[in-house]
Amino acid sequence: MKDNILIPMKDYSNEAKIYFEQFDGIKILPSSLYNRFEDYLEKKRYIEADNLLVTLSERKLFNYYRKHFISKMKIVGKDVFVAEEYLLTYDNKIGLHLTGNNEIECFI
Repeated sequence: MKDNILIPMKDYSNEAKIYFEQFDGIKILPSSLYNRFEDYLEKKRYIEADNLLVTLSERKLFNYYRKHFISKMKIVGKDVFVAEEYLLTYDNKIGLHLTGNNEIECFI
């Protein structure tokens, strides 16, 4: 008898789909951290550079990219999405939010 065989669970339910869609994030760089990010990459300190990136949902990224709040740049040979600081402000306690907006919309 094969009662002790483990088989991966296959769950194609709507709940599973909704759950995994929450993790569609793309990492972006707040422009205020640009110089530090570039410095880390030049010194091959990739983990520190990656820690400066903020996760933004794919839906919000494309929405703000279309509005030119976010641009795509090449930094030390790496393609990076950069949040424009005059439109999106980064705060290490609340994350990325719209500048001058009374209701702060957090992105992380």
